[in-house]
Amino acid sequence: MINLRLIINYRDSNMAQEKARKEKPRRSAKKKMSPQEINNFQNIKNKSQRFRIIKEMIKKNPPSLSQLMIEALADPCEEIREFIINFISQQPDLYGEKLLLTYLNKPPWYRKTAILKIIAHRQDETLVEAISELLNDPNVAVRCELAQTLGELATSLARQLLSSLTTDKNPYVRRTAEKALAKASTIRFTSPE
Repeated sequence: MINLRLIINYRDSNMAQEKARKEKPRRSAKKKMSPQEINNFQNIKNKSQRFRIIKEMIKKNPPSLSQLMIEALADPCEEIREFIINFISQQPDLYGEKLLLTYLNKPPWYRKTAILKIIAHRQDETLVEAISELLNDPNVAVRCELAQTLGELATSLARQLLSSLTTDKNPYVRRTAEKALAKASTIRFTSPE
């Protein structure tokens, strides 16, 4: 004998769920962000919401948000940071070296590595001396990224700094510095003839 109550309850619960789905208000595709919402985006726990805000900021791209974009490099989500790094790397006029260097020594460590990646993408050889401050950074990831950045820049000062990193106390930093030094040593500049 089939239990009629179970069937009725099951059918009613499915109907209730279906009704709730239909009545759910739809989100508007493009919601305008207030300045307060943009400034507080770091307090948002949802990664996809933070990513949406970053993309909206990039789309608007007013110069007043350049500092906020650098602060967004402190986002714990690597995917968001990589997106910002790629954007900022292509905007040297809006995100100049002065702004980058302002945040270079500020925590968290992943903002430091992000700024080093931006410098490497831009091939900004004038910043080698400024980034040398990170030689004694306590974080291994920062020193490894510094070695990679110096390897990309490949100036004589960068090679000197890399040779000092080859004697770092951490084996990962030493190995990264050795690889970067080998790369920097093989880069040759030729003049057009």
